[in-house]
Amino acid sequence: MNRYYRFRMVLILIITVWGGLSLFASEPLIIDNQHYTYTVGKNFEILEDKNHIYTYEKLIKDRNSIQFKTNDTPKPNFGFTNSIYWVRFKVENRSDYKDFILEIAYPQLDYITLYYQDKGGAVVKEAGDQLSIAVRDVKNRNSAFRLSLKPGSVNEFYIKIKSEGNMLMPVILWEAHAFYAKDHYEQIILGILYGLILVMILYNFFIFISIKDINYLIYVFFLVSFFLFSGTISGVTYEYFLYNFPFLINKLMAFSISAVIFTSSLFAMSFLQTKINQPRVHKILIGVLSFSFILMALSFFVKYIFIIRVSAISVIFLFVFLFAVAIKSLVNKYRPARFYVLAWSIAYVGYIIFALKNFGIIQSTFVTEYSSQIGTSILVVLLSLALADRINISKEEKEKAQSELIENQKKSLEDQITMTRSFERFVPKEFLTLLNKKSILDVTLGDSVELEMTVMFSDIRAFTTLSENMTIEENFKFVNSYLKRVNPIIVDNFGFIDKYIGDAVMALFYRKPLDAVKAAVEIQKEVQVYNGHRASVGYNPIQIGVGLHLGTLMLGTIGQESRIDTTVISDSVNLTSRLEGLNKLYGAGIIISEMIVSAAPDLPFAVRYLDNVTVKGKNKPIAIYEVIDGLQEEVAALKIKTTDLFKQGVEVLQEKGCNKALELFNEILTINPDDKAAMLYRDRCNYFIEHGFPEDWCGVWDIKEK
Repeated sequence: MNRYYRFRMVLILIITVWGGLSLFASEPLIIDNQHYTYTVGKNFEILEDKNHIYTYEKLIKDRNSIQFKTNDTPKPNFGFTNSIYWVRFKVENRSDYKDFILEIAYPQLDYITLYYQDKGGAVVKEAGDQLSIAVRDVKNRNSAFRLSLKPGSVNEFYIKIKSEGNMLMPVILWEAHAFYAKDHYEQIILGILYGLILVMILYNFFIFISIKDINYLIYVFFLVSFFLFSGTISGVTYEYFLYNFPFLINKLMAFSISAVIFTSSLFAMSFLQTKINQPRVHKILIGVLSFSFILMALSFFVKYIFIIRVSAISVIFLFVFLFAVAIKSLVNKYRPARFYVLAWSIAYVGYIIFALKNFGIIQSTFVTEYSSQIGTSILVVLLSLALADRINISKEEKEKAQSELIENQKKSLEDQITMTRSFERFVPKEFLTLLNKKSILDVTLGDSVELEMTVMFSDIRAFTTLSENMTIEENFKFVNSYLKRVNPIIVDNFGFIDKYIGDAVMALFYRKPLDAVKAAVEIQKEVQVYNGHRASVGYNPIQIGVGLHLGTLMLGTIGQESRIDTTVISDSVNLTSRLEGLNKLYGAGIIISEMIVSAAPDLPFAVRYLDNVTVKGKNKPIAIYEVIDGLQEEVAALKIKTTDLFKQGVEVLQEKGCNKALELFNEILTINPDDKAAMLYRDRCNYFIEHGFPEDWCGVWDIKEK
C-alpha cells in the first residue's frame, strides 16, 4: 500500500512538473498568409550559458531538465556580456509558402549558429562577422539563413550566439521574396547615406585644395572616420570589403570609434578656435586627443571588448562636453558656432540613442538601429554649411572694414548709399503675396518659399562719376526722378523691386519671363525720354544696362526677432548681376540668358546671339543673347541689319574659321562701325590668327570681370 502510494505521488509530481513546464513554455510562432514578416523575439525561450558548457546535443537530450526562460520583448538586448546565449523557438507554418529567410538584423554579432532537425538529421548553419562570408547561407551584411518550412509543419530551432560586443537579438522571419525586397530597399538607403558622406568628403577636400583652409582638411578626416565607423556598424564594410578578412571587423570597429573621438575633438579645437577663445578647454581637448590616439593604436592589439567599452563611454562624455563648449562659444557671440551647435544638437540625439541601445538600456528599433547614420547624414551637411558660414563671416568682416574705410574717405558717396538703402525698409506687397501673408504683421522670422522667377539687374553707367558731380540734394532728386520712371514700368509688367544695391536696381518677375523682357525694353525706351528731359535742363544723358535670368530662388525673411529683413537667396541673383555687367563689354543695353530664350522662344523683339561664356564665380558656361529693342532707333536698325552676318561670323569662329569670320566681322563694322560686339570678335579673330587656338578651346569665353 505504501509502495503504491509513493508511486502515485511520484507520478503526480512528474505530471505537475511537466505540465508546469508546458504552461510556461513560449507559444510557437504562427505563420499565415496575411503577413510576410514576423518578429520572433516574443516566441523565444532563452538560456544564458555563463560557463560555456552546453551543446545542441545536450540541450536536446536534457531538454526537460534544462530551464529556458520565456521572453516578452521583441528584440532581447543583454548589452555587453561574456556569456553564450541559446535561443529556442518553434514555428508553425499555416501559410501556403515554404521558402523563408531567418534574419538576425544586427551585423556586429561575432558567432551565430543555427540548429534544427530535418529528415536527414541535425542541420547546422553558421554566420557572424568573425566568419568569412563564404560560410554564410545568405550573402548579406546581416546574418541570415534559408529555411524550407512545409505548409502545415511545426519546426523547432535553436540559435547559439557568442559575441564580444553588444548581445542584441533582433531575429526576424521573412517570406523569402519579402526579405530580398526589404534588402533592396535598405541597400538604396545605405547607398544614399554613404554616397552623401563620400560626396561631402570629396567636396570639402576640393575646397581645401582651392582655398587652403585647414578646417576643411580636418573636416575631411572627421568625415573619413565617420565613414569607416558607420560602414562597420551597418555591416557594409564586412559585406563589400572585408568579407574574406573577418578578423579585422572588430579591430576596425574599435579603431573607427576611437578615430571619431580624435577627429571630432580636433575639428572642435580648430573650428571653434578654442586656443584663443577658451584656453582651458583647449588644454582638455589636447588631453582627449592624446587619449583617443592611444586607443586608436591599442585597437589592433588589445581585446576588442575593452576598447569598445572604453570608447563607447568616452564618446558619450565627449559629445556632451563638446556640446557645452559650443554653447559657450555661442553665448560668447562667436558667430561660426551657430551652425556647429545646430549640427551637433541633431547628431547628438542620434549618437546617444545608439549608445543607449548598445548598452541594452533601450530596445532596438529601426530608429535606434540607424540613429547614428541618420544623425551623421544631417551632421555632415550642416557642418559643411558651418564651414561655409565661417568663411562668409570672415569675408563679411573684411568687406565691412573696407566699407568703413571708403565711407570715411568719401562722405558724399556714404550719403548716397545711405539714401538708396533707406528704400529697403519697405517690403513690397508682392513679397507678402508670394509668402502667402496678408499683412506685414503676419510675417515671422524664417518664412520662406522656393519659386522659379525671372531676376532683373539694372545698373546706371558711371554712377559714381555722376554722384561725385552732384550735391546731396541733387543726388536725392536724381535717384527719385529715375526711380519714378522705372518702378511703374516694372510693376505694370507684373514685377516688383526687391532692393537697391548702390546704383543697381534688382527686380523680380513672378509671372513669366516675357514680362521681364518687356519691362527691360520699356525701361530703355523710358531712359531715352528721360535723357531728353535731362538735356533740356542742362544735364548729361545717362545709360543703363539690364541683365535678365530665369532660375529657382528662395524668397523669405532673415535676421533676428527684433530685426527682420526680407531677402532673396539664390545663385541666380549673382549670375544675373554678372550678365548685367557684360552689357558694357558687348556694347549692349539688355543681355538675357539662354534660360530666358528657352522659356520664351517666341519673343516679340529683335534678339541676337552674343556668346557662350563663363562668368566670375561660375564654372558652367551659359549662352547669352542681346535684346536689340530699346536702343536708339538708328543703332537698333544697324544691329538688326547685320544680325545674320553676326550670327554667321560667330558660327564660323566657333568652327575655328578665323579668316572667314574676320571678313564677316569687318563687313559688319563697315556697316556699323560702333558695334562693340563685332569689334570684340574682330580682335579675337586677329588674336587667334596670330597665336592659334588653345588645345582645349571649345568656343567658351572665360570672363573674369564683374
